Amino acid sequence: MLDICSRSLCHTSRHYTKSVNQNRSSDYGYMQFNSAYLSDLSKKYGEDFEQLASSEGCYSFFLAAWRVGNHLKNDSGTVWQRAANYHSRTEKYNLIYQRKLINKARQWANWLNLNYSLVKWSKKHL
Repeated sequence: MLDICSRSLCHTSRHYTKSVNQNRSSDYGYMQFNSAYLSDLSKKYGEDFEQLASSEGCYSFFLAAWRVGNHLKNDSGTVWQRAANYHSRTEKYNLIYQRKLINKARQWANWLNLNYSLVKWSKKHL
């Protein structure tokens, strides 16, 4: 597993970022978590998720992973559509993000194939 928290990525000034969108919602922290989701989470769990999403450290990454996991588990469509729902449910933007995800997955698969050997397992290995 990639240990993002041990890298300086979690400890950059970007965690304080707040971007205002055209629809007047805001995106917070390194993962640019939208205020609409954060508001729902705050109501449900009683925490100030806007502050947590923009706080120093890896909370923004954990929150993003939780949200992607929920999209994969609960949404309908292909795995790429569900994962892209993190970015947008609007078809036009979802398709753009799907293409980016698929391209990154191919790059990662190529890197894994070049750097690690594949071992085929069968029942006799259990």
